[in-house]
Amino acid sequence: MKKILQFAGLAGLMVFALGVLVVVVQQKLTTIAAVHLVGGGVMFVAGVAANLAEIKEYLGRRSVRMGPQALLQAGILLLVLLLINIVASRHDRHFDTTDRQLYTLSPASEKVGRSLPGTVRVIASLPGGGSTEGRQRLQLYANTFPKFDLTVIDPDKNEDIARSEGLPPHAGAMFKYQNRNIWITKFDEVEITNALVKVTREFTPKVWFTIGHLEPSLKDDSPSGISQLAETLTMQGFELQSVDLSAKTDIPPDVSLVAIIGPAMPFSEYEIKLLDFYLSQGGKAVILLDPLLDPRAATGLEKFLAAYGVTADENIIFDPQSHLSRDTSGLWIIPSRLSEHPISAELSQPRLVFYMGRSLRAAEHPPLGVEIIPLISTSTSAYAKTVDLDNVQRMSPEESRAYYERLLGPKDAGQPSAFDLGLAVVRRHDAPSWKKASGLDQEWEMRMVVFGGASIARNLSFSMPFNYEILTNSFNWAAGSLELKGIAAKKRGGDRLILDENQMNMILYLSVLILPEMFMMVGLAVWWRKR
Repeated sequence: MKKILQFAGLAGLMVFALGVLVVVVQQKLTTIAAVHLVGGGVMFVAGVAANLAEIKEYLGRRSVRMGPQALLQAGILLLVLLLINIVASRHDRHFDTTDRQLYTLSPASEKVGRSLPGTVRVIASLPGGGSTEGRQRLQLYANTFPKFDLTVIDPDKNEDIARSEGLPPHAGAMFKYQNRNIWITKFDEVEITNALVKVTREFTPKVWFTIGHLEPSLKDDSPSGISQLAETLTMQGFELQSVDLSAKTDIPPDVSLVAIIGPAMPFSEYEIKLLDFYLSQGGKAVILLDPLLDPRAATGLEKFLAAYGVTADENIIFDPQSHLSRDTSGLWIIPSRLSEHPISAELSQPRLVFYMGRSLRAAEHPPLGVEIIPLISTSTSAYAKTVDLDNVQRMSPEESRAYYERLLGPKDAGQPSAFDLGLAVVRRHDAPSWKKASGLDQEWEMRMVVFGGASIARNLSFSMPFNYEILTNSFNWAAGSLELKGIAAKKRGGDRLILDENQMNMILYLSVLILPEMFMMVGLAVWWRKR
């Protein structure tokens, strides 16, 4: 019986320790933990009481009296570990082992952070310490960029600081530079980098979005709307305005660019003249034209673009090889060639998705002073089908429907070839020095980006990371905001394991209680037999 109690005392001590561990992990006393604490305590007390004489004899041995030396050695080891942690905390180094590089800054963020014109003060207000991920990302910026001055406070404990800095009561970060303040509530890379750009930028780019030709609304959150584009540009510091050009007498010089997204009705001659005059004075534009499937949807912009050496073909592009896997028609094209232009050269991945695109062609001999640069092109396996607009106009609705079913089918593909889907157009005007000195003339540069399809701007496709990048890059390049390019939001993959409370408790008990107890019991039994 005495031997059994000796064994029970050792086992009880281990069971009690495991019960304490479960309470610490779960932050509450559960029935299983209570059973371990009470049962282990009773077993340990019984074992000590039954073997009190042997314990006194054991403590009197010379080997036990040497215990203080062992404790001293353990203390020295702990001190060394403490010093190592102090050095590591002051010389922070991190290694990003996530498959999506969640804690590695993109080249665009690196460029923005290293070109800051001055020190940007960032006061992070994180009640209760905030999320670990958000704090780590802010700290990553502070460790990477010397001009990123980060201060983290708990507004509940530092009310005077929060009040003096003008911080809102909820969690977020205030970016301060000179007399400008930017407040963010999310700590994604795109949010932080955009805040750096907005707070240090000397001006706010103004964008006019044309309306009156069935263009999608900036507030339309349907799949065919462009609300996500509007939200993103606003977040990047653009001032957006929906404008009917027919009601304007001119386009003011303070308008950074004019955006025309997927019009489906003609522009008047007056509107085209207004736009042409604006561009002739160094204006900027981003134009996205859907395929022309109905003569009534002719916008008149095709003729306008031709004056700048750009031909928007009346066709639809298919690609039977390079397209989305779920698409059997080849209409969801994945362009395979990107140029070295600033818009397309630094995409995080060369993967875009175009739906219902039309080809664009650059003139072999563009007008004087005009330079046309292809941005994105299809693979050489793509082909074009031309829409017979004259016949479509004379067809009945039933005939028109049958015609398009044949047109969108896989037959009669024609000769495969590579087609341009995006072009960047630049026109420079160099004024003579004497005219510049006298104020009679000045140098300017017209910039225009043209895409053969508005699908990349619509909510259905815009959320695809690389469509997002090339479109935001286009707006920033056209507006002259070269310091900022699109940054794809990094998200964790879909490999998380979602468990309910019972499943989590089962894993905890198996890993912390049941399996360790089984191994300890076996170990004690083996030790006892050898003893």
